[in-house]
Amino acid sequence: MKRIILSLLSLLFAAGLSAQVCEGLNVVTFRVGDNSVSSPDAGTPTLSVTYEYEFLEDAFDIESLCLGAGAQFGFRSYRRTLAYSGFYHAYKNLMYALRATAHYDILGEFFGMHSDHVDTYATVSFGMEREHHTYRDARTNDIAYNKEGNETVPGGWRNLYRPGVQVGCRYWFTPNFGATAEAGFDGFSFFNVGVSACF
Repeated sequence: MKRIILSLLSLLFAAGLSAQVCEGLNVVTFRVGDNSVSSPDAGTPTLSVTYEYEFLEDAFDIESLCLGAGAQFGFRSYRRTLAYSGFYHAYKNLMYALRATAHYDILGEFFGMHSDHVDTYATVSFGMEREHHTYRDARTNDIAYNKEGNETVPGGWRNLYRPGVQVGCRYWFTPNFGATAEAGFDGFSFFNVGVSACF
């Protein structure tokens, strides 16, 4: 078993890992984020996918600074229970955002610890959250209606605008596959983890 593990590690290092993204590359990330923005009683995590295209390497004549642009799409659902009422508010949310990304080798430039596995970056985003709201009976999960047959609390769709700023780090296991962690606020979550593909 040890020989197999050592052989796999040797193949990874021999593949010439390059973590610093550069001009012309595409990066797709599948992320799972926290749902604490809504402080729900119950709900799904924030599920999202991001895409970025790296369009400028050594930007502004700064070595190892690479700029990218892209987008993200996500989904979440949650509910807030009303104490002692027997009813709850249910929400489903679709999320769209544009992202600008700046990659910079912080470990190498500031700490002299460059790693071909690590990609550090920051993102700025601006998006829209399309939120659907319903008011439901906790016993039946049906929409609550009044005596006149109308919804007790009118539901429907609304738009919320979501700016965000995050810092992130990717660890590339191979030249094309890695793990991602992002912290800050991207408009939808305070923390995201996921997997990335580069091509």
